[in-house]
Order: sequence, then C-alpha cells, then structure tokens
Amino acid sequence: MNLNINRLYRKNLKSQGLAYIGGEEREITLKNLSVTGALAELKNCSDLEFITSAVAASPTIDIYLPQLQLAGEADVVRIDSKKPNHITLALQFKHISYDVDQLMYKRKAYRKTMSVVGRLLVNGTYYNFFSVNISTDGLMIHLPEHIYLEEGDTVSFQFKELDVEGQAQVIWRDEMINGGILLGLQYINMAKISIKGVPRFTNE
Repeated sequence: MNLNINRLYRKNLKSQGLAYIGGEEREITLKNLSVTGALAELKNCSDLEFITSAVAASPTIDIYLPQLQLAGEADVVRIDSKKPNHITLALQFKHISYDVDQLMYKRKAYRKTMSVVGRLLVNGTYYNFFSVNISTDGLMIHLPEHIYLEEGDTVSFQFKELDVEGQAQVIWRDEMINGGILLGLQYINMAKISIKGVPRFTNE
C-alpha cells in the first residue's frame, strides 16, 4: 500500500475557539484538523479587507482551542471568503501546546512565546533580561546574570519595545546550568492594561 505523506489525514469537526488577529480576539470555528494544521472559520465576520491586511502584516496568529486543549501559534497560509459574513483561514501550526486546560486554569491567561529585551530594576541596579513568554497576568524571563532574588520579592521591569513598564512579584526562580536564572513574575501594577501583540484568551 502506497502512502502519500503530503496528504495527511484531516478530521472533520466543529470546535469553537479564539484567534488573535490584528490586535483583536475573534471567535473561530474549526472545520477540520490534522497534525500539521487546521481549517478555521471566523464567525460573523465580513471585514475581509481588515483580516487580509492584518495577516499580510503578520501572518503568524495566536489561537486558543479550549475544547481540544490546544493553544499556540499558527501561520495563515490561505484566506477564503465564499459566503457572506464567512471568512475561512487555512492554518499551519507553528508552536502548539497540548493539554493546556490545567495550565490555563492555573495561569488564568494564555502565555505567548515571545523573546523581547527588557530591563529589571533590583536594589537600584538595572539588569537586562530576555522574556521567554508573556501574558496579561505575568511573564517568564531569563536573566543572564546570577542575582539574588527570592520568591515574594518585588521588582520593577521595563519593555521599551512593547511600551510597557511596571512592578511584579517573583513567584518562582530556577537556576540554569549554563548560568543565569529563570524567573516567573506576576504583575502587581503596570502603566497600561493591554500588551501589544499578547492576547488574553482567558478561561474565566
């Protein structure tokens, strides 16, 4: 029996979820699904020009599919609009996490994988860090330098690129084998409510 690996099995289904496109969260219905991608329909959506422009500017979108316990990033490889108020997106998965129901329950909001340079203020000294992931509730960062911080400590942070700054509490820390530390931070206060490019996808 000859198998064509380019024609992967797609399962037909009707599952609800959310997609973050052009800075907005939109409801989607999954029409079919394979191990590499999916076909999704935007519900009650007629602004094809906006969707097309948003995807052209940034073809990678965030998706959250609670019924399937999937969340992550996908590339939009095709856009169709064959019926009024119906826009279909062909998606190719990029970074997808599975079994996210328990993770979303604990964190309350979707965490987007994003590497952005920021600054952390500790005891009057600024330290550069790289974000690992960011949500509207908190973030994980990598500090190349080994500095003394404990769970419960409060730090100030700043992202010039995202135009975000505020204070956060250290929730956990991990020593890295190759040097530096990983920190899990929860926001205490911020200068702005939303973060550019980061959806909430809350489970509440």
